[in-house]
Amino acid sequence: MNKKTTIKDIAKKANVSIATVSRVLRRTDYPVSQDVKKRVFDAADELEYKPNLFSRMLRGDVSIEIGIIVPSINNPFYAAQVAASEEECLARNFIPIICNSNSNPGLESWYLEMLEERQAAGILLTTIQNEETFVKRIERLTMPALLVDQGIENYTGDRVLFNFFKAGYMAAEYLIECGHKDLALASGPITRHNRREILRGFKQALLDYDIVFNKRRIVNYDSNYDIYNIGDDQGAIQIIDKMFEEEYLPEGIVAINDSLAIKMINELHNRGIHVPNDISIVGKCSLQGTTQGRYLTGGVPPVRFSM
Repeated sequence: MNKKTTIKDIAKKANVSIATVSRVLRRTDYPVSQDVKKRVFDAADELEYKPNLFSRMLRGDVSIEIGIIVPSINNPFYAAQVAASEEECLARNFIPIICNSNSNPGLESWYLEMLEERQAAGILLTTIQNEETFVKRIERLTMPALLVDQGIENYTGDRVLFNFFKAGYMAAEYLIECGHKDLALASGPITRHNRREILRGFKQALLDYDIVFNKRRIVNYDSNYDIYNIGDDQGAIQIIDKMFEEEYLPEGIVAINDSLAIKMINELHNRGIHVPNDISIVGKCSLQGTTQGRYLTGGVPPVRFSM
């Protein structure tokens, strides 16, 4: 069995002190020249050095945990996001802590407190909250936080957002180019940044193609909770019920995500409405690599985001 490489071995090969190797590998603020850093890292790679991260965490030298908070792992969009984040964490010797808030603001806040108490190295946060008090709560965190997907008004910290305006525009434009003019947007409550941006893009596409916007064609289900639960079709049923209350159905529908689109297709089928012969549906906000979008019948592809 080969002897495990130590920082003493690295110091000898790089021709530096053990203290210098420790400072470089721990990435401290102690001033070390780039040449010395390169020699240390090259020596560590050549000797296949593997640090005992768990021991370092116990000593308080470093945190190796990264929290990943999402609204619902039942949503294929967030499931793909979690899978990609988890893969990157593990590739860099970090332990991902997956936190499913179930769209519950109280549980989301509890997860933040828990991760802060654990002194996690950082947080990837997809929040459902937008209040000013919550913005201040994030800004007071003692660890790095990266907002993912859901934007927050007046938040000036680091964030990664998709171009939801363009997605809403593209989905509506596709249906228009298919010959449809009476379009509807099916969504949950328009309270989140991404949904507002999708609606803005949807309306802009109608404007650019000289189609009159009808606010009654923005159809929402009441709850944020049910649409991602397997077997729970209440959100889709509620939207279809509202559409049937109108004088006639729209020609095309932009669904806020694949989960809703699939359930709407099923509910329309139950009522004798065939997709795409009678009505067209575009699934929205799907990530590359998710599986639900492939079940969208009718040949209208979902708008996809690359993670």
